[in-house]
Amino acid sequence: MAAKKITGTMGRLACRFPPGPVLSSFARAFISGKLGYAAGVTGSPRYADDDPTTGHHTSIQTAINDTARVCLGVKRRAKIPVSSLLRKAGLPS
Repeated sequence: MAAKKITGTMGRLACRFPPGPVLSSFARAFISGKLGYAAGVTGSPRYADDDPTTGHHTSIQTAINDTARVCLGVKRRAKIPVSSLLRKAGLPS
C-alpha cells in the first residue's frame, strides 16, 4: 500500500533531517503525489465526521497520521490529538 510506503520513506528520511518544515514538505509532496491522484477513484468523499468510513479509508488515514508523527518527531504513546498533529505538520486529512 502506497500510504504505508510513504510512512516508511519518511521514517528513513527522519534519520537524515531534523523534525520540522523540511520533513513536512517532503510528506506533503509524497502524499499529494501518491495518494491525491487516486483519491476520487478509491472511494466516495466524506463531507462530515458522521459519514460512514470503510476499512480502506481508515488504513489510509492511519498511515497519514503516522507520517505526521514522523514529521514532528512524536511517538504514538504521546497521545497528541490527530487534528493537532495534521495541522502542525500541514498534512491533509
